[in-house]
Order: sequence, then C-alpha cells, then structure tokens
Amino acid sequence: MTAKLSKKMIDAFEATGKLEYLWDAEVKGFGVVITPAGSKSFILNYRNQDNRSRRKTIGKYGKLTVEQARDIARDLTYRIAKGDDPVQQDEWQRNQPTFEEVAKRFLDDHSAIRSRPATHASNVQILAHMLIPHFGKMKIRSIERKDIYDYLAKNRQRPIGANRSLACMSSIMSKAELWGYRERNSNPCFKAERFPETKRERFLTKEEFAGLEMAMQKAERTLSESPYLIAMFRIMLHTGCRPGEAKNLRWEYVDLENKIIRLPKKATKEKAAKNLFITPAIEQTLKNLRRIEGNPYVIISERCEGRQIACTKKAWDRIKKAAGITSELHLHDLRHSHASMANSLGYSLPMIGALLGHTQAQTTLRYAHLATDHLRKAAEDISNHIAAATMPKMPEPPTEPDAHTGIRLVK
Repeated sequence: MTAKLSKKMIDAFEATGKLEYLWDAEVKGFGVVITPAGSKSFILNYRNQDNRSRRKTIGKYGKLTVEQARDIARDLTYRIAKGDDPVQQDEWQRNQPTFEEVAKRFLDDHSAIRSRPATHASNVQILAHMLIPHFGKMKIRSIERKDIYDYLAKNRQRPIGANRSLACMSSIMSKAELWGYRERNSNPCFKAERFPETKRERFLTKEEFAGLEMAMQKAERTLSESPYLIAMFRIMLHTGCRPGEAKNLRWEYVDLENKIIRLPKKATKEKAAKNLFITPAIEQTLKNLRRIEGNPYVIISERCEGRQIACTKKAWDRIKKAAGITSELHLHDLRHSHASMANSLGYSLPMIGALLGHTQAQTTLRYAHLATDHLRKAAEDISNHIAAATMPKMPEPPTEPDAHTGIRLVK
C-alpha cells in the first residue's frame, strides 16, 4: 500500500499475523513495517553504490512521529546519494570497541609495561572509580568533546581527581587513534581546561600522631584490618614515602640486613632511584609480614594472595575514624607530616629533600654531598620522635598517705 503516511493511517492498520508494509508516497523507500505481533517500525529501503538492496531501520513508531521519521529518511536519502551506506556504517559502529574495552587494552598493553608502577596503579584506580563508570559502555569513536566537558562539570567538586582522570582519558584517546579506533587528531581532551588546584597544607598534630598509632595497634590486636594495610600506613608515616611507593613496594627492594629500602627509578615518581631507611619503628613490622610465594609485593591483598593490594581508602577512613580524626586527612598527608616533623627538629631543607627523594637532576647533585650515615641518623631521629609522639601516655602511679605524716607517697 502506497500513500502519504499519516498517524491516522498507521493507527488504523491492524496486525494480520504476517509481515505487512505501508509505503510513503512522499519519500521513496520510506515506510512502516508491521510485524505479525503488531509491532510497528519506520524503515527505509535503498540501494547502495554497489546496487545492493539495503534496509535501514529508522526507529519505533510511537517513539518517533511520522514527521520525525520522514525527516530522518530524507536526511538518509541525501547521504545515500552522496555515497554513504547507513546499514554498513551501523554494522561498523556495532563492531567498534567500547571505552571500557579500549581502557583494558591501554592498561595491559601500555600502562603496565611503559608506566611507572605508581602511575600504573593510579591509572587502575582512576579507571575503576571514575572513568569506566561514566564512559564504560560508550563506543570509543562516539565520545566527543561535549562528553568530556559534561564529565568535568559533574566532577567539579573533585578538581584534583578530575584533572588526573582527564590526563588518563587523554592518554587513552591518543592510543585509540594510534590503534585505529578513532580518526587521527580527534582527541576530545585536547586543550580541555583543567581545574585550578589549591595546594593543601595538612599536617598531623602530636595528638593525631598518637591517635593514629593507637588505632593501628588496636587494629593489629583485634585483626580488624589487614596487617598489610597497617604496615603500609606505618611505612608511610615513618619514611615519608608516597602512597604509590608503599603500595608498589617489592621484597627485592627491601634489605633488612642493612636496614635500607632501595627504590629503583621505575618504582618512584622521581627522576632517579632513592633510598628509604628501615628504622626500628618499621623493622619489626616488615619482619612480621607473611610473604606469599610467587607474589613479589610487600603490601598484598589477603583476599587474593596472588595479587597486589588495590583499594586502601576504606581501611584508611576506618583508621582515621578510630583515631578520632574528623577533619580531612589524605594518605599523602602522612608524607607532609613526616617532613613537618623533620622541619620541627631543625633539619635543613636539603636534608629533608634528600630523605623524601625530592630530586630532579640538579636537585640530586645538590644533595649528593650528604653522607648516607647522616641521612640514616636523620631518618632514625625523625622516626624516633614520631614513635615517641605516638606512644600513649602512661597513667600516674597510685599514691597513698603515710601512716604517720599523712603525706601521700608514690608506691
């Protein structure tokens, strides 16, 4: 049946138990197909450049009006005349990988191999908690600049996380171009404006040092937290290392005999290798950790013993709560607090920089004259003061009055 399609005509047509078609007299090939069950959809029949017959489904009747579907059919007809093949393009689009699929390849084929362990661990976290929940099911080729700005707007209250995830997203999009999933020079993150970041100045007070250690000791006694996570927090507190450096620490870097942890260049964000000193406060912690055969990491998951630990935030939040710390305190602030303790003890900025590994090429040379023995002494001094600050105060001993003088004497 051919006539100018209208809502009245389509509504009046009832299912016959077989496929039926109503064709539009205004746009060639445009029509409605009615299934045996009565479902109605707009379609467009056409021939491509190879003279092959094709059928493009435009959409469901009811979701689209006749006028909307006819306008789409006109646009498709114009594109077909220019050489496009909408059905072939749909098939190609369906076979395009999703963002999540490309992100997995990015982690496996690029980040895990070419990035520093700390950077790779950061990429894993950013993808799992920020990018994949938002972009995961989208086709990699369909992501546009507007989608990036919508994502940034949604995360404006997390400027640092938004900026880090934007950098990760940009890297993935560049790889998607290289791997042929997107057209060249189509990175939607290009020149996307980053959020300004306010530099945080958060240091532990003496009371917070003590509260944290008491909370960690209680967690160790009650086994309420993983001993590996407690070890990570304590190592950070007493060495000033970064969260990623502690999380990615390998047993091959740990020299208990000489009481030193040698981090190679690939295991740190610095441009050179650096040393962490094993002070008495963390020596026993390391010795108490159970090593898992075949797992090179010091900090591992108890649930999956063959794996490196992934998430630390929930455990850290529980430890903070147990320590009575209600104000914002990030894991990285333990590093700041270590430096603050060193500064309060009168150590010079170059000495503190050497201990923390704040080394660029020139900075490394500037620190080269500092002897290892001096650095070890400084590390132990800082760690001992932190340990002293974290020791709970002992209650005063009870007293009782002297039988003759009435003066209270200490037992």
